[in-house]
Amino acid sequence: MLRRSKAMRQSLGALLDQVQGSRSALPHLAALEVSLSRQGIVGIDTLSATVLTKICSQLESLPLPKDDRPLQALLLLLMDALESLQPPRAYPSEFMTDSRLMVEEASFTDFAAAGGDFAKTQPGRL
Repeated sequence: MLRRSKAMRQSLGALLDQVQGSRSALPHLAALEVSLSRQGIVGIDTLSATVLTKICSQLESLPLPKDDRPLQALLLLLMDALESLQPPRAYPSEFMTDSRLMVEEASFTDFAAAGGDFAKTQPGRL
């Protein structure tokens, strides 16, 4: 695990090194780089949802190399940590209840009959 967090820190550092002043412009990523060097990836578990959201937003705004596996793994780890902090949905969807709209295929006869009933409900012309 130590090797993995070191590789992630090095990849993040290399990405931030590409543009001068990126650490001051992206302070959450700079703090993540320091956290990875001090605590490793276990430090991610101590971050709040607000901080994780900002880190993910900053990291996703950068052109991440697709072949940089440690950096891609870091982003995935951060997004998983953020998702784990989200509250569960209050009402999971259930389609087997009477309160749901049911859509069925109708025959032409049923359609014509429904159209005839509709015509009866229209106001007459003046």
